[in-house]
Amino acid sequence: MKLNLGCGKHHVKGHINIDLLPPADQIADIADLNYAKETVSEITAIHVFEHLPRMGAQTVLGRWFDILKPGGKLMLELPCLDKAIHHFVTERPENLTMWPLFGDPSNVGWPENVHEIHRWCYRENELREMLQKAGFDQVLTYTPLHHVPERDMRLEAIKPC
Repeated sequence: MKLNLGCGKHHVKGHINIDLLPPADQIADIADLNYAKETVSEITAIHVFEHLPRMGAQTVLGRWFDILKPGGKLMLELPCLDKAIHHFVTERPENLTMWPLFGDPSNVGWPENVHEIHRWCYRENELREMLQKAGFDQVLTYTPLHHVPERDMRLEAIKPC
């Protein structure tokens, strides 16, 4: 079983597409998934982790780790604070500086769409350490495949066998 968390309208074939709002396959809070331990082979979370409150983020990673099978993979893609700071210092446009921190203001319909607001912007090393603390022994960095690669990061974490 493969999960695509925070899918919005972007459904991935062969995955259970999960979001708080329709048209997801499953309407659920991705921070509190109700799957049995070691039943999921892959979790994809593209531009959703930054929408979760930082205070509970470590707990969420632990829950996702628990439901992954040994050898299962977690793929996270999200804005990177290191890159946003670099772009801010070099006076780059808002989509490379402020949007990673707070979200795209054109997507935020207050108060109807409060879930579009970014709750945290992670540094790559911070997120890597959180994944390792959750139990992942292998955390790899790749070029982001979605949104804006020069602003974002992609980490893939493997649960030990």
